[in-house]
Amino acid sequence: MRILLALYFFTFFANATSCIETEEQNAKWDAAYASKFKINSVLNESTYSISVSIPQEIDGQSFNLAGIIIGNKNNPVFYSALKIFEDEGEAKVWFLVKADAIEKHSLILSYGDGCGISINVPVVVN
Repeated sequence: MRILLALYFFTFFANATSCIETEEQNAKWDAAYASKFKINSVLNESTYSISVSIPQEIDGQSFNLAGIIIGNKNNPVFYSALKIFEDEGEAKVWFLVKADAIEKHSLILSYGDGCGISINVPVVVN
């Protein structure tokens, strides 16, 4: 009976998958796809209003998630998922940044299910 129970649990563990993205792979995705995102920034008094147009698909993989990172992506000060909305037939995200902010801002965009594509897009406002 113990052997059957062990084999039962083993089948669950054998079906597990893991995704390991290397820095090299991430750099290739960033270089290949970062230019596909249109960043528009408008200064309103002391704040930049930033909207980003997002392609619905990259290399046959559907858009999945957008998030913003403040600081270093390996040790962020802040991270939040961004709500996607449609404007003029395009998927977009929108957020505000203080004009005098010194922190680095980056978008993380994910495509595909499971082991999909992850793209880091720096946000430069000045």
